Amino acid sequence: MAIVGFAPRSAPPGDITDLPGWGRRVTEEHSNLGVDARARRRRLFTFLIATLCTGVFALYLALAPCNQMDLVDATACQPIKAPPGPPRAYALLGKKGQVCWFETERADHKKVRLSGLLFVNEKARDIIMVSHGKGGSVAFVANDYRMQTFFRQGHSLFLYDYAGYGSSEGKATYAGLLSDGLAAYDYVVKQLHYTPSQVVLYGISMGGGVTGEIAAKRPCKAVILDSSYTSVERWAKQVVAFMKVYPTFLYPQPYYDNTAFVQAPHAPLLIVHSKEDRMIPQEHALTLNKLASSPTTLVLLQHSGHGGMAPEDCETFSRAIDSFFASLNPPTEISKT
Repeated sequence: MAIVGFAPRSAPPGDITDLPGWGRRVTEEHSNLGVDARARRRRLFTFLIATLCTGVFALYLALAPCNQMDLVDATACQPIKAPPGPPRAYALLGKKGQVCWFETERADHKKVRLSGLLFVNEKARDIIMVSHGKGGSVAFVANDYRMQTFFRQGHSLFLYDYAGYGSSEGKATYAGLLSDGLAAYDYVVKQLHYTPSQVVLYGISMGGGVTGEIAAKRPCKAVILDSSYTSVERWAKQVVAFMKVYPTFLYPQPYYDNTAFVQAPHAPLLIVHSKEDRMIPQEHALTLNKLASSPTTLVLLQHSGHGGMAPEDCETFSRAIDSFFASLNPPTEISKT
């Protein structure tokens, strides 16, 4: 039997491989497929980067101080409530204080009752309105050496508790500190009948920021900032480095910015600070003094810590207060309540 061999099959006439330019077209098609794949990969990569950036930015905004008000409130306000029952009328150098009640209005227009303590000095021709710090309450400052000094030198005093502090009702909030302070000022002027030219605003620590805001919005005889800061923003950035990534407009309002207050025209100002203050370093006081318009006086205590009063500094503080009030214009006679 004869074996028939198989010859290679040639492309029939008209086969595509015989067409002119067939190889080039195939190469171009393969090239186009590669270009499309790279384009898809670039689009996918761009989408992933955009999604990542959007997520990071959303997280950045979510962690911004203005969007973390529960944390801000807990940091700025650390109240101690008074025991249940009527507010206690604390005594100052043997003088029993008069318990006062007044109202403040919150952003939701709800009324909140606040408590205050009035010490009337028969020799006084002015009154010092005291905004205390973020911790404690009126009970912690009512018999403080500073209050004793004020009263001993012939000044009346009005101390008050922010909402949520002491016997005051409501909840303590960062923004509420200012509305409470303004309500206290209005009570002193409208209900206790002191004129603005008789009101001296005193604030210690966080209360210094409250006092600066009040002084920027209400007229007064003088201002005393004790152990306070340049601004909440600057202090936060010193304490928590991460806060430096946030600009001013992402911090909650009010800004409690004492630098803005001292640079504007203001009533006679006394700045008191301790060189040993570790919570709010003395650089804050030095900066305020440097930026402040006249009239401004700076007194540095050598030994006291934040908000405290070392025995070695008592005389320095007393002389500073006496000298400051002596430099003020003679006040008018105070009305008795």
